[in-house]
Amino acid sequence: MRIEDLADARVAAWRALATATTARATAQAFVVEGLRPAELLFSEKVYAPEALIVVADELLHRQRETQERAAALLRQASATGVPVFDVTREIFRKIADVSKIRGVMAVARRGEATLESLVRGLAEARGLAVAAVGLNDPGNVGTLMRSAYAFGAQSFFALEGSTDPFHPKVLRASAGHLLPAAPGAWKPFREACRTHGVRVLGLEAESPDACPLDELARDEARGTVVCIGSEGHGFPEGARDFDKRVRIPMRAGAESLNAGVAGSLVLWKLRKV
Repeated sequence: MRIEDLADARVAAWRALATATTARATAQAFVVEGLRPAELLFSEKVYAPEALIVVADELLHRQRETQERAAALLRQASATGVPVFDVTREIFRKIADVSKIRGVMAVARRGEATLESLVRGLAEARGLAVAAVGLNDPGNVGTLMRSAYAFGAQSFFALEGSTDPFHPKVLRASAGHLLPAAPGAWKPFREACRTHGVRVLGLEAESPDACPLDELARDEARGTVVCIGSEGHGFPEGARDFDKRVRIPMRAGAESLNAGVAGSLVLWKLRKV
């Protein structure tokens, strides 16, 4: 289906998904931009694709491998009943809010994940998850999601005003690797973890009383959530009641690690792969 009119209602709706947290929450949908993230969306089936948006003219000028991958994605969308929209470069740029057009974008449903359902699933699988707590840098949140995926985590929590895990900048930093995710507040999250017996760890890099990372043991008998706060401000007040605090030993005088890097180290230590 071809769209050339910038005033098309679908264009406005897709742009809202790419630019507004409230629009994503209301529509229960989000946008991923780029060929590889779109491929992962279709192949990993964490979220259900609703539409595939392409700039056919742009893809015709790409390398043969890219063209073949894009063609395969189009066939996959057609086979699964996902509508495909061919748009102009101007429309694509308006939706994605990027200067460089990569020519592929997808719209996906957010699904039914809640704090309660993700914690319950974590307990049942005795799995690993990560929670961003008061972390409002999209790059750090995306890095944590990418590392969580790489090290076998099964879910992601965005708590206490953390950046929306479906924000386009988060999705770019995650390299398209998505996990079931839910935003929410600390109190209901913590209550759910207590109810289901899930261990909650807090990374406090400079706390001398915290457990050094190299001494941290996996708990195979129950699920675990690694909580990461802001590099500059730490955890918000009222969101610090952890089952165990963890620190990363470092050379004296060294600056604290980036939140995404620090969280990645803990996730590696507790990896499920």
